Amino acid sequence: MGAMLKRWFVGVCVLFLLFDVPVFSGGLVPAKYAGAFMGSGVGARPLGMGGAYVGAVEDVTAIFWNPAGLVLMEPLQVHGMHAERFAGIVNWDFVGMGVVFDERFALGFGFFRLGVDGIPFTELRDPSRALGEIYVDPSSGQKVQNDVFVYEYVNDSEMAFVVSFAKRGSRGFSWGGNVK
Repeated sequence: MGAMLKRWFVGVCVLFLLFDVPVFSGGLVPAKYAGAFMGSGVGARPLGMGGAYVGAVEDVTAIFWNPAGLVLMEPLQVHGMHAERFAGIVNWDFVGMGVVFDERFALGFGFFRLGVDGIPFTELRDPSRALGEIYVDPSSGQKVQNDVFVYEYVNDSEMAFVVSFAKRGSRGFSWGGNVK
């Protein structure tokens, strides 16, 4: 009776995973806001493979792609990545470290940052006048054109810290997860 119950339970779990993976992974539903900046990916090789690296991951980039792959990497790995987009306006940074303990358990730590630096805040010299209108400035007595000027530069960053773990099971099966 115990063996039959165990087979039934495993079968139900497999069916559940087959039909509910999109719900857990979010792979079919694009994120709109929170955490959307993490959709870019990390590592030159995984990005070059177009996301197909999920099943082949054997390094510390498993923190992003597939945490279960952490147990397949070398005992200690550190990885860093910096990418610029839109002529250097948008910066994507990642730093990660992974440690394998006794070939059966691994931990990984990662830090992600997407930043836009030097965003100009602008305003009109005289908001009560039309853009481009020429008028006499009362403080200087000079003719000036009502144009836009930068009064402040600001920065915006989105960051995440990730802790991942992996455990090697029997028959070459590994499992893992992470907390962001």
